[in-house]
Amino acid sequence: MKTNHLHFPCIESTNLYAKRHHKDFDPEALTVISADEQTRGRGREGRSWDSPKNANCTITFCSFAPKSFPHLQNFGQVLSLACIDLLKSLDIPCRIKWPNDILIEGKKAAGILCDIITSRSHTFIANGIGLNVNMTEEQLSYIPTKAASLACVAGREFDIGQIRQRLTEIYRQYLSTFLKEGFSPFIERYRGSVPYRPDQKISFHSREEITQGFFHSLADDGSLNLSLSDNKVKNFVNIETI
Repeated sequence: MKTNHLHFPCIESTNLYAKRHHKDFDPEALTVISADEQTRGRGREGRSWDSPKNANCTITFCSFAPKSFPHLQNFGQVLSLACIDLLKSLDIPCRIKWPNDILIEGKKAAGILCDIITSRSHTFIANGIGLNVNMTEEQLSYIPTKAASLACVAGREFDIGQIRQRLTEIYRQYLSTFLKEGFSPFIERYRGSVPYRPDQKISFHSREEITQGFFHSLADDGSLNLSLSDNKVKNFVNIETI
């Protein structure tokens, strides 16, 4: 798959740029949008995502899928697996908090936001990731939730350009397989990266509603099955867990 890369010293948001300009992108290529700094970074549920200049990997992967493509909910999960493989190659232990947050030592190191635009002929996917790379402990302390960076965990700084390049290479390979074969080639590795214990208590929120239950299983499509208080098992797709 051909790759086109657009890099900016400063930008409002790589996902916002992608959505505004997606009609200009090659539908047969992977368009990569990255920036040294974001001024209006956005996470799930409309939260802001702050990123100091030249400290993190801020990148959006843009691709197109047929309008009938049945696995749209899995794009973020495929990117989370690419990030997991990148971190493992750097000897950094990590896991996924369903559906696609990356945790290191129980703290959030990366978040993924997937925006989708559907037209009459195809579907456009802006798959964005913010990975904390060289943030210091002091900078992390200003984040409201517990957060980690690669530098703080590994005790050294990283070349963000190399991180960006390697993540792009891995995701491009995964995307090619995913568009051809769906999520089935990834599900077992995904399950292995989401190490919930049987009957582990899980809370999640979506649209300001909070639900609690106990982990039951991950379905073949990557969705979450929870046992609720009435002992019924209910399926949830792409909710953000607490």
